Amino acid sequence: YMDKECTKAWNFSTDKVTKSMTLYAKWKEDPAGNKINEHEFVKLGGYYWAIENVRSDGYNRVGHHDTYGDYFNQCYGSTSDFNATDNNALNAAKSWESEGNYSWTLPSAAQWQALIDYCDWTWTTDYEYNGTTMNGMLVTGRDDTFESGNSVFLPAAGGCYDGNVVSQGIYGIYWSSTPNGSYGAYYLNFDSDGQYVDDSGRYLGYSVRAVLAE
Repeated sequence: YMDKECTKAWNFSTDKVTKSMTLYAKWKEDPAGNKINEHEFVKLGGYYWAIENVRSDGYNRVGHHDTYGDYFNQCYGSTSDFNATDNNALNAAKSWESEGNYSWTLPSAAQWQALIDYCDWTWTTDYEYNGTTMNGMLVTGRDDTFESGNSVFLPAAGGCYDGNVVSQGIYGIYWSSTPNGSYGAYYLNFDSDGQYVDDSGRYLGYSVRAVLAE
């Protein structure tokens, strides 16, 4: 972090060292086991990620009942309101109950970038999950890190545009909690060619993957 209070995280991908400076470490005890309130997690890129997408009936969801089983597309705002600024995706991620000192939230753009920078990403077809198969990315801790052997699957659930689900099995698009202007926000995008963090309008419907709050 850039401050003693550990509120301003240093972004190792974009922040540059231009003069002598001090960074501060923030320590927190690892959660015990592999579940928080019955939701499994795995540590990757220095953060604790849920192993499945949020399925929240109360936040303008679009269901994938065919090839994508239990995974759902979660709208950040209304699909009909191009100026949506509500936090449906954030609320959906927080809808999982907390346990002790730990709670779930929507990942920041920096957390998605850390997952890109410090893990191996492998496009996977016909990944088996709960008796169904789907395309997506298998994200694995690199062999040169303490997270080696840990992995999580991100389904390519596509996106929701004007109430219609498109690009299912081709793209994975996941919201972050990091805004960009009054009506935009950053998101993770991936397909078989690679992965990156970008931004778009909040009215679009993208998937939600929760992470443990710091």
